[in-house]
Amino acid sequence: MSLLKIVPLDLAEANALVEQMHRHHGKTVGHKFSLGVAEGERICGAAIVGRPVSRHLDDGWTLEVLRLVTDGTKNACSMLYAGSWRVARSLGYRKCITYVLATETGDSVRAAGWKMVGQTAGGSWNVPSRPRVDKHPTIPKFKFEVERMKRKRVLRTQTLADGRQVTHTENCACNTGDVVPPKPCNCGALDPVCAHNEKRGHHYGEPMSVGFRERPWCKGPA
Repeated sequence: MSLLKIVPLDLAEANALVEQMHRHHGKTVGHKFSLGVAEGERICGAAIVGRPVSRHLDDGWTLEVLRLVTDGTKNACSMLYAGSWRVARSLGYRKCITYVLATETGDSVRAAGWKMVGQTAGGSWNVPSRPRVDKHPTIPKFKFEVERMKRKRVLRTQTLADGRQVTHTENCACNTGDVVPPKPCNCGALDPVCAHNEKRGHHYGEPMSVGFRERPWCKGPA
């Protein structure tokens, strides 16, 4: 058995596979890019990635997997989802989303590292102001997304009295004005929004600030 590999496709090639294999959707009008997955010389699936269908999600930093089809080849589906995100990320996009029917498990999406973030209510696109014939399922769908991890900006490093080196980041409790936390920020002792880091917190002999709470990973007062 040949190993699976990602291959480039143009929109016409990807749409041809969609019309052959997709269970409930037809071809798309446009795309940002399309990918195929091949086993040897045989194309066994395709993904079409473009701007989000919902204009509320079309922020210029997000793409949507509009169509994804395979012929049932094992791991082809998850490979296409993973490949779509790699290409989107390399182009500078921060997030990628997709939807699967509520009757489907979504295992292939999860296997590619995506996470489910919600469920749509479903419904028809047909409205009196714009009559349309629904050619797709109107049942609820699960929404999945994957996004670029936000890196904390390193501000400075510090050598402690016992010789340990710690790194202070922009979210460090040490950077909240004149508040001096009882322990270094990156030792895992404190969460930056934990009440322990508040000037009015019980490190200063007063009750915990209203609106704040201890986080489970905070080790508590020194």
